[in-house]
Amino acid sequence: MALGTICGHVKSLGSAPGIIWVDAHADINTPETTWSGNLHGQPVSFMLEELKDETIQLAGFDWVQPVIKDSFQIIIDRNTVNVL
Repeated sequence: MALGTICGHVKSLGSAPGIIWVDAHADINTPETTWSGNLHGQPVSFMLEELKDETIQLAGFDWVQPVIKDSFQIIIDRNTVNVL
């Protein structure tokens, strides 16, 4: 849900917003680093410009573009981020 909301917001405004991500997890896994394979743990990685060359393009997700910079987000999570 957040992936579509943030990408749609950027498309309508033409610029990237600052993001405060509050979740039990950082949601910054990539398809290559996720332990579970669940997409709900990956939305931040798809939106970060810094990871655009590090993540694979998933079928059906060609509408997703890297729209935020790492310097424009704050991640608040309850658990630790997976060690890569």
